Amino acid sequence: MSKRCDLLLIDPSIEYWQDSKRYDNLSLGYLASYARQKGFSTRLVVLGDFNSPEKLRALLNEAQPKLIGITALTNFINHVLVLAKILKGLSNTPVVLGGPHVSFYTSSFMTKNPQIDFVIRWEGELKLVMLLDYLKNGKGSLDSIPGLVYREEEVIKEVQGLLLVQDLDMLPFPE
Repeated sequence: MSKRCDLLLIDPSIEYWQDSKRYDNLSLGYLASYARQKGFSTRLVVLGDFNSPEKLRALLNEAQPKLIGITALTNFINHVLVLAKILKGLSNTPVVLGGPHVSFYTSSFMTKNPQIDFVIRWEGELKLVMLLDYLKNGKGSLDSIPGLVYREEEVIKEVQGLLLVQDLDMLPFPE
């Protein structure tokens, strides 16, 4: 089985343990499952398993993703920014952040953090698949993805609009 993927999702929380069981990030699980349902290969990893630049380099060489996604919760935002900087030093693969922290502070956040290529505001399942379709297949355009914030040369562009999942039952349960 190939470990290459279109989308590499990284949970920056190191690990979450309760009652001697490791729990993965459910929101990233939904993103991965939906992207997989739409025909994109995905891989979800926990940062704690790749806790050095050498391990991250090996992961990137093995996965060769088209896009790297990182969830940006406020309590991990400093770790996320360091991680994104390391990833950009190892690869030219675009980095997208999503989650509550970046949904509120997008333009100033992007201006201060050049290692971030994209931010997806609010719900990400539909928008992430549109971004993947654009990056991998050349379909659509960045300015047609509601809630996407991106760089066009040195200018930060923020696409207005909200794209929400209307029927939550359409989302496959995370594997």
